[in-house]
Amino acid sequence: MTKDSPLWISGCSLCKLFTEWDNSTKLYWPENPKDISKSEFIIVDCPHCKSPIVIYKDHVSSILSESWGRILYRCRKIFGSDIKLHLLSSCEREHLNYHIVKEKY
Repeated sequence: MTKDSPLWISGCSLCKLFTEWDNSTKLYWPENPKDISKSEFIIVDCPHCKSPIVIYKDHVSSILSESWGRILYRCRKIFGSDIKLHLLSSCEREHLNYHIVKEKY
C-alpha cells in the first residue's frame, strides 16, 4: 500500500462500495461510477435504509476539517443548503458515514 492508497477493510459493506460498484445503488457523487475509486468520498443511497449517505474513502472514524468542508460543500451543491449530516453508527461503526437529511423548520 502506498501513502496515497485508500485503507479498505475486507468485509466492510461501505468499503465494498468503493471496490465493487453495484449499478443498482443510486450514485450522487462522483457523477461517473468510473471515478469512484479516485474520489475522496462518495454520496450514494445507503445500502441499509436507502437514504442518501456520504461515505469517506478510507475505513476511518474521523477526518480532517478540510475534508469535512469539501464533503459539506458537495452535499449542499447536490441537496441544497437546508441539509444536515447525521453520524449514524448503525451502518458501519468504524467507517465514517453521514446520512443526509433535510432540516425541518
